[in-house]
Amino acid sequence: MLPTAIEVADISLAYDRDIKLPLYAAADIPELWIVDLAGGQVLVYREPRSGCCHTTTAVKPGGILAPQAVSDLGPPVVEILG
Repeated sequence: MLPTAIEVADISLAYDRDIKLPLYAAADIPELWIVDLAGGQVLVYREPRSGCCHTTTAVKPGGILAPQAVSDLGPPVVEILG
């Protein structure tokens, strides 16, 4: 299984979501996290099919991120956002 990809978006959220996300999905990367600094959340995209991801979850501070490959491990969102 390929690893989780992580993008950090300050002013590039639209580019990361609209341009890069379909590229990751087309490459069968199973999971993409976009750290949305302005929105104070981490957007988790999973289940790539036909150039898009069919599962999207927004994880806010207080939530825990769990990579699909090792779902019992993961940092609290507040540690990523600071």
